[in-house]
Amino acid sequence: LKAQVHSTKTGVEEAARDGHFGPVTHLDFNRAASTLSDLMLSCSMDWTVKLWSQRQSEVPLASFETSKDYVFDAKWSPVHPALFASANGSGMLDLWNLNADLEVPQARAKVSSCALSALQWVPGGRRILVGDARGRVHLYEVAVEFAVPRANEISRLENRVTELSELAALSAAPSHA
Repeated sequence: LKAQVHSTKTGVEEAARDGHFGPVTHLDFNRAASTLSDLMLSCSMDWTVKLWSQRQSEVPLASFETSKDYVFDAKWSPVHPALFASANGSGMLDLWNLNADLEVPQARAKVSSCALSALQWVPGGRRILVGDARGRVHLYEVAVEFAVPRANEISRLENRVTELSELAALSAAPSHA
């Protein structure tokens, strides 16, 4: 991901971030909690989903690399601050909970024998629409234990982001040999 903003207007700055090794296919900001609105997901044809913080890091906070094909879409849950879904070219739908695990998705479903090209959460966060390369739209019910956040999910994710930001800052710092 290399993002740049150019403007001659006051208050707009240029920012660039390198993070993917292939075309970026989708970007999505977290809307479930105002304190987490700086968190962004990017997905790419490099088979990854990356987590970014616009406030705390110039490098990705985390990289999710379990896909075996291009990742065409990734979207945050509209109600659960730590939950997002991703869809890939192998026809797989993954549900990730950042408060539970950063290494493997919490749930995975083989939706289609062809690529999944689009995701859209239904506003209540209990269902997700998935589009595939053959023009079909699939509707999936998300289990309550995944979809409904517990009372402490926001604070847990804020703590997780702080930890990831500290690690990202260490990895971005120049090494002195």
